[in-house]
Amino acid sequence: MPKKIAITTESASDLSEKLQKQYDIHVMPMTVIIGDEEYKDNVDLTTKELFEKSRLYSSMPKTSGISPHEYKLVFETLTEKGFDVVHVALGSKISSCFNNALFASNSLENVFVVDSQSLSAGTALLALTASRLRESGETAEEIARRLENERTKISTSFILEDTAFLLRGGRCKAGEKLLADLLSLRPTIDITDGELVPGKKFRGKGLDAMKKYIAEKLTGSIDRKLCLLNYTSLSEDEVSELALFTKTEGGFESVITQEAGCCIASHCGERCMGVIFKRGAN
Repeated sequence: MPKKIAITTESASDLSEKLQKQYDIHVMPMTVIIGDEEYKDNVDLTTKELFEKSRLYSSMPKTSGISPHEYKLVFETLTEKGFDVVHVALGSKISSCFNNALFASNSLENVFVVDSQSLSAGTALLALTASRLRESGETAEEIARRLENERTKISTSFILEDTAFLLRGGRCKAGEKLLADLLSLRPTIDITDGELVPGKKFRGKGLDAMKKYIAEKLTGSIDRKLCLLNYTSLSEDEVSELALFTKTEGGFESVITQEAGCCIASHCGERCMGVIFKRGAN
């Protein structure tokens, strides 16, 4: 009889509660710090509340990874119940999560930690892939090995409208922000070789710049089964319009929209949007 397999990841993967339940993925909450207060991501703080509270402080919200001890408690609980574990961790060049999870797994058998080399929905897309591989009957070790190949196909990027969070977090210079604002230029961030790198800037306001960004990204060879669209602080109408544009522009069978959680929102600010998909033909 095949062993039971648990798929786990961190809350900064931005997996919606619906997808967590649908694909049976266990999400571990990270910590967000605003002022002197600590909150568990999407447990006792929502993204909307994060932005409301952050306006009361002069410093940018901070995030904290999950400790090796916390990982070990989760892994031990699952393995004691007879599960093998595949943990899809945030990229090791972006967060301490992968190294902490790997350290926690060292003393445990049948726990396989995968470096997603991504964040947000890029990590989520790998976790969803892991769930599908589990359903096809692959072992935990086989799934982990497959994910290490699949991660090279993931395209993860974001376009930013609220550059104030980048400025407050020390990620852009004041002059660059002022110039971008004056020229209505919207910067993008790409994940390349597991690292955050500045991407192309797009001129325009609101959805105009976002659509230009989407059209630019959805070129070349694309797996058109699924695209994840993540966002912060957009209205339902705006999200629907962008989802329809993305599906039409990319010819995707399905576009899933998700609001980013507190950890990602702490760094990207309000009215951020990203398209995440796999490269390669169907």
